[in-house]
Amino acid sequence: MAIKRNHLIFYLLILGMLPVYGLQAVSLSYNTGKEKKTVFLSDEESLIIGDREGDGKIEGRLETVKKSNINQAQRMFKSSKVLPLFYDTPDGGGRIRTLPGGIIVKFKKGIIATQINSWAKQKKLEIKHIFKTPGKVMINSPEGLATLDLINEIITSDSIIEEARPNWLTKVEAK
Repeated sequence: MAIKRNHLIFYLLILGMLPVYGLQAVSLSYNTGKEKKTVFLSDEESLIIGDREGDGKIEGRLETVKKSNINQAQRMFKSSKVLPLFYDTPDGGGRIRTLPGGIIVKFKKGIIATQINSWAKQKKLEIKHIFKTPGKVMINSPEGLATLDLINEIITSDSIIEEARPNWLTKVEAK
């Protein structure tokens, strides 16, 4: 339950109510079913996903912004969302990514589509995408930290799931 405790820290950082000196990043862990993963929540930056042209498309419009400049940065977009920024290491190294929502779930061998649909209905989850790989789907989840909470919940409570991973949105820079 480490993630829920850190929700407060994240929201206090956004509101500017928690001093950031000395705090580089908050570590968050989740269990994929195959391994325990740790990511680090940035205390200085957020990601803004936006639509500059007003056409509803957000591809290629991912901006890293200092938290103190969020309001100014949002003016660049016709519509936007501010999401938490995650790194692979506490000092901000590795991939820059966020959680726009969605969990990729791989069910154990032998679990068929009707069982998957029943599971989703019982958990009140919506299947967003069915992959060509048998037993692999993407379910809807809330954006941000709630995705990691949901992964931890389903991986520990459901024996039919082999693996669950976040649908990370990663910022890619051209070399």
